[in-house]
Amino acid sequence: MRKLKLFLALALAASVCVPTVNVTNVTATETVVINNATELASAIKNQEDGQTWQIAAGTYDLTEELVKTYADLDILGTKGWVFPITADDLTIIGEGDVTITSDYDPNTGNWNGQNFVTIGGNGVTIENVTLKANYNTYYDGTNKVVELVNAKDLGSLTPYQINDI
Repeated sequence: MRKLKLFLALALAASVCVPTVNVTNVTATETVVINNATELASAIKNQEDGQTWQIAAGTYDLTEELVKTYADLDILGTKGWVFPITADDLTIIGEGDVTITSDYDPNTGNWNGQNFVTIGGNGVTIENVTLKANYNTYYDGTNKVVELVNAKDLGSLTPYQINDI
């Protein structure tokens, strides 16, 4: 009995000495499944660092109405981008034949209307997605399909996936 008490006392003392780790700042990678343009607009509005977007096959048209739902996203003090990416380490993966485009015509040469996709986050990866630029009357066509703004690195973007109109 004395040995049992001694063992329990030592076990209790040892448990107090075991270091603990605070895990409140650990962010799990979230996968967002996208099946239509409305869900894509929601993902854009609610993007977070480290997310993976799995986009089902199809054509996704970011209409002017959808663009307005996330117009408050800010890149370097500017808002109103057509398709802004502000999150770091965001991965966008097309599942099958995926095309993202927009029928929104910003009709401006302002910075936020010049590009289709504006990447302000670091480590962004876009795989198996065709990006088709939106028409801009100001340019009588398109200016840039993708622009990196303040991004220090791009995870991956395959050139054959970028198409002009």
